[in-house]
Amino acid sequence: MYLKLKKLRNHLSRGLDDRLFTGLILILIAALLSLSGALVRFDNLYYDLGRYLTFESAPTDIVIVAIDEASLNDIGRWPWSRTVHAALVNKLIQEQARVVGLDIIFSEPELSDPDADLVLSEALAQAHNVVLPILLEVPYVGAAVKLSLPVAILATQAAALGRVHVPLDEDGIARSIYLWEGLSSDEIYSAHLTTAALPHFAQSVLRVAKQLPSATNLSPPNILQAEHSDLGQGRFVWADARRINFSGPPGHFQRISYAKVLAGEFPAHFFKDKIVLVGATAVGMGDVLPTPVSALSQPMPRVEFHANVIEAMRHSKLVIEAPLWVTCLFCALLAIIPLFWLPKFTPLKSLFVINLYFFGVIGMVVSMPHFLNLWIPPTGALASILLAYPIWSWRKLDSANIYLDAALRNIEAE
Repeated sequence: MYLKLKKLRNHLSRGLDDRLFTGLILILIAALLSLSGALVRFDNLYYDLGRYLTFESAPTDIVIVAIDEASLNDIGRWPWSRTVHAALVNKLIQEQARVVGLDIIFSEPELSDPDADLVLSEALAQAHNVVLPILLEVPYVGAAVKLSLPVAILATQAAALGRVHVPLDEDGIARSIYLWEGLSSDEIYSAHLTTAALPHFAQSVLRVAKQLPSATNLSPPNILQAEHSDLGQGRFVWADARRINFSGPPGHFQRISYAKVLAGEFPAHFFKDKIVLVGATAVGMGDVLPTPVSALSQPMPRVEFHANVIEAMRHSKLVIEAPLWVTCLFCALLAIIPLFWLPKFTPLKSLFVINLYFFGVIGMVVSMPHFLNLWIPPTGALASILLAYPIWSWRKLDSANIYLDAALRNIEAE
């Protein structure tokens, strides 16, 4: 009886040792992969997959006035005189648009017609609801980031200003924004001022439209708390990264040609109480972005990217990426769950259940941005799950060999 109890105790002890050893290995794999970011491209692929599964119908109160090929043919080659843009603004004023976002850069005076800036300025002053863009750009490779503001005569008459800079991820895809970005000189940085952080274009548009969620923080972050990179003459600061819940692929939002708006070729009250975004959609103008919901052959116009941001922001659907420690803990917990059934099931059942669990985790993770507005990179957990059965089998075989060797020695001794 004593020998039987001793054998049972040894067997249970080996089983617990096997689980503990396998669990530690799986946790280590999940944590290291999450910390290193070695599989970040796979994380992005899973995020992109979720965006295709969560498309929604296009909002009826967001309209894109497109500077398309037809408009270029009718009005002439780009750039157009600012008197043309003034005529468009006046037309939209008459139609009682809620807000007009002009995604067109006016960083330099118009030299061909000195009065054109004044004409557009008067249209902006009369409208009281036009948002102009601020551009953050790198003029050439290796250069510092340049901040391009609208000329003063236009900036002072705009209802608000906002950044149109779109950062690209490691794989060159635009799937996120920063709520605050800007340039900070050494003097501003040392003075602990926060005026260098500029709001996003979408945030400015929604503020003028009075549709910005009440929970939105309108105060820029402290520069000392923002991420930054030194630029020699100053610092490029950014804070509050958010991923985008895209409403649909390119062409999803309703568009109307710029030339048709000038000609009045649209239904009555078409623009009344709507958010109107004006920007380039002609591919040759270069204002296009590769996104998770567009193939490389059909990139998304920047103005439509902003439309997606506006729609997500006003419904509080911008996605927050979990902190690194949360990602590591989440992946570690998912990695050790297979140990609850691996010791109990046969090898065939274990493989079947692990496959179900693997795809279940993928389904859960890719749906989290849509339902919880939270993104947790899952590849650390998924890699550990795939390795769970081989590591467990190896550990069990090793334990079996140790047990058999011990049994043979006991038989020889007897």
